Amino acid sequence: MIETRNVYINKLIAVTSAYSDLSFAKLYEHLRTIDVGSIGQSMSQLVQQRIAEIEKEKGELSVDNAQDFLEAFELIFGWANNLATDTPQAWGMSTPIPSVLFAGTVPMYDLLEQTLSPVIDQRAHLFCRDVIHTDKIMYELVLDRLYGIPMTATPYIFEYIGEEEVTKYLKLEVDFSFVTVRPKTVLPTLDFSCVNNREMLDEANVQPLLQSIHLDNFIFEGFSMLRFTDATESFVLDSIQDMILNFNTYTRNEFVHSLLDKIKSVLGKQDVNCSLFPVLYLNGMPILKEGVAKSYLLFNEYIGGNIDNIEEYVLRYLESPFILSYNIHPDFDTKLEYFRAKIEALDVSSYVCFPLKHQEELVGFLELYTKEESTLSPSILTRLSPLFPVLIQLGYDLRLKFKNRLDTVILQNYTALQPAVQWRFNQAAAKYLKDYENTHESLPLERISFSNVYPLYGGVDIKDSTKLRNIAFRKDNKLHLDRLRSLMKYLPEGLFPDLAALKSFKRKMDKVDTWLATDRKVERMHDITAFFQEEVATFILTLSWLDDELDRQIKIYAESLGITYYQDAFEESLKQVNTLIAGNINKLNEFVQERFPSYFEKFRTDGIEYDFYIGQSITPSMVFNPTILRTFRRQQLVSMAQISQQVDRLQDSLPIAMNTTQLIFVHPTAIDISFRRDERRFDVEGGYNIRYQMIKKRIDKVLIRGTDERLVQPGKIAVVVQGEAEVSILIEDLLSVADMGLIKPDIEELELEELQGVSGLHALRVDVIL
Repeated sequence: MIETRNVYINKLIAVTSAYSDLSFAKLYEHLRTIDVGSIGQSMSQLVQQRIAEIEKEKGELSVDNAQDFLEAFELIFGWANNLATDTPQAWGMSTPIPSVLFAGTVPMYDLLEQTLSPVIDQRAHLFCRDVIHTDKIMYELVLDRLYGIPMTATPYIFEYIGEEEVTKYLKLEVDFSFVTVRPKTVLPTLDFSCVNNREMLDEANVQPLLQSIHLDNFIFEGFSMLRFTDATESFVLDSIQDMILNFNTYTRNEFVHSLLDKIKSVLGKQDVNCSLFPVLYLNGMPILKEGVAKSYLLFNEYIGGNIDNIEEYVLRYLESPFILSYNIHPDFDTKLEYFRAKIEALDVSSYVCFPLKHQEELVGFLELYTKEESTLSPSILTRLSPLFPVLIQLGYDLRLKFKNRLDTVILQNYTALQPAVQWRFNQAAAKYLKDYENTHESLPLERISFSNVYPLYGGVDIKDSTKLRNIAFRKDNKLHLDRLRSLMKYLPEGLFPDLAALKSFKRKMDKVDTWLATDRKVERMHDITAFFQEEVATFILTLSWLDDELDRQIKIYAESLGITYYQDAFEESLKQVNTLIAGNINKLNEFVQERFPSYFEKFRTDGIEYDFYIGQSITPSMVFNPTILRTFRRQQLVSMAQISQQVDRLQDSLPIAMNTTQLIFVHPTAIDISFRRDERRFDVEGGYNIRYQMIKKRIDKVLIRGTDERLVQPGKIAVVVQGEAEVSILIEDLLSVADMGLIKPDIEELELEELQGVSGLHALRVDVIL
């Protein structure tokens, strides 16, 4: 049923003041081209004749008299439906460049009354982003009809809130088959030189081409036909695929909400919840990994690899999974009591769990469930079936991302082979295999080295860590000695069989007491440890069975022998501080790798030292600009300041208070490094390059010239540089970090004492704002 009323549709497609007329001329021309004798030829003739009669009777078609042509519109509608493979339900006719819908079906008008919002960025359509929608349509028509450059029309996608408050998607297709384009004057010649020899066309390339076309010089006649079709399923599929491709651009919550909204649209149900999580296999055992969900239900207790106590029933299910359902349909619901009981305990009104398989291998699960009065229906199977391929791909991609992260962790933390240099090892290994295939002999492996790389060194040390460790050692052993003296008080007079041995043991106790009281460096640490582990143990054996109360006290003493309270507190504090330092250094590494992949290594002492090696030879696929080093060194300063601040905030929670010193060494020139197979790591090579290693190993204990003060101090960042050329640049960088509120703007410029074989060292030092 066709209606005639004028509805402005510029809310869908922006409109310009293009010159256009309504006309049936292009339709007549098309109808006359129908092959004689074809099935549609007779009907086409009738349509043409009757529309011509109406036009002769009513005059030329216009927006104002459209209601007089209702019969003609119904003929066109019927004729178009007979030719179409799929009968449109929402169909209409509009001006040549769509601005006014003057005839259409009831569903078409009903949809135009909805609040339709575009969901595809039409500005990216055709050539230029700054050309409005309608101008782009007109450019397409001009290029297609007058210059023989066919263009592919992109359908418009809109969303609206349908029944049950669920978002639905529509596709609006505009058919310009019956639109004629003609120039008002001579057709201008286009200059195609701007797109000659171009691999890709972008806006800048095509803009000169469009400048030759002035849309005001063209007339658009005829009418366009509009069709709305439901695009929910196809749009959701495309959207989820796009989400998968751009997974890293989403936060987890954003991805969850977007995925859930898409599933709700397909199901036509608002009050449904979902979770999707991958299944990984490590060493042959399944691990259920966090994926995309608001909450996990049936397998929540096993998420994150907690499979130590996984029930055998669940393991068997993971080996051969099937659909689990509850309260959907009696014939479909799961009958197994084990799973039915677990689902009933979830406090849901209906539930279904779909296993997702990629090439017959389980990659994840999709859970859907409702609560309260709402339930899922069996139609869920048919409605979701088109989505399963992309959901399976999502589960597979999530698993692949985890595996890649796993490999990266192993490469960065357990082997010397890092992603930034792996290409060079691959190259050497490929050459080795090729040579072996040609000669069938095991030839020496190629030496791997990188030349002209710039080193970045940083070190964070625990202030007085050796002193703190020695204090903890003395305290623990003094406590053991005091307990041993208390035990000796219970030795009955005259019962000990060897008095000489007893006197000798007491003299050794006094000597250990003296060592603990006077030896600040605990140089006798080995002797003290041996005394408690060997001599005390032997002596205690001689005391057994002498007296019941003594035996009871020996048992109490023995239980305390393995306790190292102060040393444990030291190690726990050291662990917390080093974990904090390592986390910040890892963030610095991520910062560097994202901008220019480089070789990175760190060394654990009482604190952490690290080296970056950055240069063209390590990453030949990118153009190396030495100015990026300044960005990295500035970030080093930021990282050091944040470490100092965070360690300061950590003090109250540490068993033993610890402070850190922060040191950076700026080596202004490039060096060479090579891979040492014996140590499975990179090292510098050549006399001049070794000088870099020598300097960085000595500067942590260097003194300020003319004083007894060490350069490195808690709450400060020290930057050492050889030569004066870099000093002014470093001062600028320090002041920029000061503007961030991390350090104080007062910069100390210091001269350092000469180290053996090293002279001309300068230093800058700043206070961190704690």
